[in-house]
Amino acid sequence: MNDKDQFCVSPGPWFSFVALLLIFTVLGLLLTPWTFLAIPFIYLGVAHSAQNFNLADGCLPFVVCILAVCATAFWPNVGLIIILGTCSGWITGCAERAIRARLVAVSTPIEKETHGKDD
Repeated sequence: MNDKDQFCVSPGPWFSFVALLLIFTVLGLLLTPWTFLAIPFIYLGVAHSAQNFNLADGCLPFVVCILAVCATAFWPNVGLIIILGTCSGWITGCAERAIRARLVAVSTPIEKETHGKDD
């Protein structure tokens, strides 16, 4: 079996999401209720993570971080919480996907279409 017969599969990083959800919930209860604002952005970061930390899959979290930097000028707490939630979700999601990734054999080969031509 050569490298063309394998591809990398990574299950969803749900441990990262649950751990960060618990951390930010405790911080919201102990420090400030503004911390609860980070929960949807944690999900956004975790959902758009990839096991190789590439920015093609993580483009949306970085766009949100850039917009949050702009929002920090007007609402410092809101912008900072959005940045922390999105970046922590993306980084821990990517790390979990990289740790849990494995190679899987392709079960059926991809056949070349001939479009009615006999080769």
